[in-house]
Amino acid sequence: MKWDRTAVRIAVIVVLAGAYCAFAAFRPYGLESKSLYSPLAYLALVLCAMWWGRKGVVLAALFAVIGFLPRFWQADVPDAWGDAARTVSFFVVALGL
Repeated sequence: MKWDRTAVRIAVIVVLAGAYCAFAAFRPYGLESKSLYSPLAYLALVLCAMWWGRKGVVLAALFAVIGFLPRFWQADVPDAWGDAARTVSFFVVALGL
């Protein structure tokens, strides 16, 4: 069975983005260190930008929304400026390649 190159690329991005989303979902429940899962987002963004160009901005927007979602259902989520800086860096990485 021969794998289609586009299907493999999409699968890689989905796995990396899914892992990032899963770690981000558990962040309010004790996973305080973002250094554990932020590289997953940057790896996915770099690969997406290399493979599909400026369409990587869509993934950066998804990661930005995921980063800010806990603020809507939790009152004491710290590090708003860190989330904002991470969002800017997601877009810089997505647009920079």
